[in-house]
Amino acid sequence: MNEPAALELRDVVKRFGEVTAVDHVSFTVGASEFFSLLGPSGCGKTTTLRMLAGFEIPTEGQVLIQGNDASRLPPYRRDTNLVFQSYALFPHMTVAQNVAFGPERKKLSKDEVRTRVGEALDAVRLQGYADRTPRELSGGQQQRVALARALANRPAVLLLDEPLGALDLKLREEMQFELKRIQREVGISFVYVTHDQGEAITMSDRIAVMHDGRIEHLGTPEEIYLRPASVFVAGFIGQASLIPVTVEAREGDAWAVMLPGKGRATVAGASPDTVPGAPGVLVLRPEHLQLSAEGGPNGRAGMAVRVLEETFQGSVVRYLVEGPDAAKLSVVTPLDRRLPEGSSQRQAWVSWDERWSYLLPA
Repeated sequence: MNEPAALELRDVVKRFGEVTAVDHVSFTVGASEFFSLLGPSGCGKTTTLRMLAGFEIPTEGQVLIQGNDASRLPPYRRDTNLVFQSYALFPHMTVAQNVAFGPERKKLSKDEVRTRVGEALDAVRLQGYADRTPRELSGGQQQRVALARALANRPAVLLLDEPLGALDLKLREEMQFELKRIQREVGISFVYVTHDQGEAITMSDRIAVMHDGRIEHLGTPEEIYLRPASVFVAGFIGQASLIPVTVEAREGDAWAVMLPGKGRATVAGASPDTVPGAPGVLVLRPEHLQLSAEGGPNGRAGMAVRVLEETFQGSVVRYLVEGPDAAKLSVVTPLDRRLPEGSSQRQAWVSWDERWSYLLPA
């Protein structure tokens, strides 16, 4: 018999008066999966998380936790825990007391509470901090205490609402790897809400990209980055150059397109909705483009461009270039391939390997 999913949404709708915040959303989260809800502000991801936690009731549809309908259960009766961005630690309690709060509310034995506190602090690597108070901890340590407090309840699903948003960039990046390590070791399903594409791509097994209350694309980080389901997803996930093209014909598994300026290119991958003769959008990632001061395609697709801007970014240089018909492209180049000094406003050539291009309907 198949084990039920840790969590499942079935055709869930949430309306606030005339406004539909979540519009027929469905997905499942497997056991021990790191699942992210990603999207811009107002896309419905936080409302979706609040329905999972029990703070909002769906207008339509079902929320199932381990196969059981929890759509109308209050938060305290659900096998979930929510970790907030604000940490919400009790300032007058020690770390150990904060972590013990949930198990004690469940009236577990003192030995069981002690065991759970120790295991949770071990998981977040705060074994020596049990007697400290929150004000004696750094922001990253406080976040880990909040995580340990949730883990001590041993929920089926841990819900995280932008928990790293208050941390500085370096600490946030460190905590991304810590969260993924903790999730793997404890084996609990995580549902993580964020507007940060880098966070979602770094940590997730799968990502649901939300827009206007709907899921635009649900897939692995690699699928979403390299083969986005829509122009919105392509533009929202990382940096992307979106070039308007005309779809000419299918050539086996590839597609022939006409580029701005009447150049032609072959595209290896395309959306199932691609239609010959229709306008399309060619998706190219900055790191897959090669910029040279002169030259032609040399067997690679490409076009003549004008260099608009050059930005030094440490290990790489980012260029903004303009092609025919005012098509804008972003190009990331290693330092050893940097254009000669003073290349701004000069002509150059940008090319790419067709294997790294993807075609979408316009």
